[in-house]
Amino acid sequence: MRARILSLFILMLGLSVMAGSIDMKEWAPIPEADLQLTDNPKEPGAKAMLLFKHACRDMYEYCEHGAVKIFNQAGNDLADFSLPEDVKDIRARTIKPDGTWVELDKDSIRKRLVYKRKRQSMKQKVFSFEGVEPGVVLEYKYKYRLSDRERFVYVWPFQTDLFCREAWLDLDEKMIRNYNRMIIDTYFQAGVISYPKDGHIRYEATNIPALPDEDFLPPKLETSAFFIMHLGMPAVDGARSLDLTSESGKEEYIKLFWQDYGEKWAKNFAKFMKPGKEVRNLLDTIRQSDARDLPIERKIYGHVVANFENLSYQTEPDSATADKKAKRKYKDRNNVADVIKLGYGGKGELTQLYVALLQEAGLDARLAYVCGRDESFFRNYLLVDQFDEPLAVIKTADGMVCLDPGTPYCDYGVVNWNKEGVKGMFFSRDDGEMFTTPVAPAGTNVIERVTRVQFTDEGITGQIT
Repeated sequence: MRARILSLFILMLGLSVMAGSIDMKEWAPIPEADLQLTDNPKEPGAKAMLLFKHACRDMYEYCEHGAVKIFNQAGNDLADFSLPEDVKDIRARTIKPDGTWVELDKDSIRKRLVYKRKRQSMKQKVFSFEGVEPGVVLEYKYKYRLSDRERFVYVWPFQTDLFCREAWLDLDEKMIRNYNRMIIDTYFQAGVISYPKDGHIRYEATNIPALPDEDFLPPKLETSAFFIMHLGMPAVDGARSLDLTSESGKEEYIKLFWQDYGEKWAKNFAKFMKPGKEVRNLLDTIRQSDARDLPIERKIYGHVVANFENLSYQTEPDSATADKKAKRKYKDRNNVADVIKLGYGGKGELTQLYVALLQEAGLDARLAYVCGRDESFFRNYLLVDQFDEPLAVIKTADGMVCLDPGTPYCDYGVVNWNKEGVKGMFFSRDDGEMFTTPVAPAGTNVIERVTRVQFTDEGITGQIT
């Protein structure tokens, strides 16, 4: 699910030619003033700036056209360009201050493996602009076909690590007319909606400040400006009569939306965690093999963490050097019985196994998924994969206990930092319920070590405890 993640910020989408928006076939002249520009007056000393970023989309495709002005040697690192693997019709050129230009050789575009994790992988298309030096303009165009999800829930991030003088996104009139239920939201209200004469709806923003990468910043999705559109709202019971043009109508629809998805998720998770002889036999084994005077939930936790391989934190060996005979093939897991038989699973599957064992032991335990704050904070819009991190929740008379068996090195009672103080949803057999995870006291994260040393003529002796 983490791949969502990259999904909100790497949705740099791309499409076909649409009249009045972007011409994918011809290059238009860059204004002479931009060719001679030597610095950004609104951000003096910057290595580069986006002169413009224009995009357009219809129901099925997206295209983008942009230009970057290089001001100094630090900007030369922008020569290397990467795009998602399924992008097509890439065009790029380097324009010198005198107006002459060199176009990208399409044969130089290559694919690069970003990561490979068991049966999942991500590749990019990469290329380099030629002749990059201070003063040049790097101009590009590309397009691609939208995925099913992007057709209906669409995010357009228009703030990057470079100052952008002008950005706009055109939405095709026919697409809007065919779907009379639409919510358009803009976070930080950085732009305006307009209706050009050609019938498109245009979202436009100007003079967008740079958002540089810095250590310890909040997630970019929370500090940047972006445009989000929900088009063709999913059918939800009770929502047909709502007025989605009003704020109250939007709020009520979103409430019903999460309620509906909570019910669907709950049924799917209940099916995966369905109790059976494999769960009962494993629970009996844990009880018989662990003679420690500990609560059963701790014994189960220790067994799941120690005896099942966590595939979410495994990577494939490099294909060029790995022994092919030693490479292991992993089978699909359709329920917790499969996880028990095979001895491995992803972090979500191991968490579900833990919850299934707790329930078999008679505890009031629930599976939960929360919005990991290393990627984003929860926003009340219709992106279901915000909930990307699994937890186990034990309900007690005093409240709840959150446990994290899917994260390595998290002992019983310790929850990884990105899952504390965040929105989530825990599930019964029939529905889901929103909640906020607790924040552990600071002392929970303290590891104390005591060193006792003695200085002698021979050196230093001592002990660390």
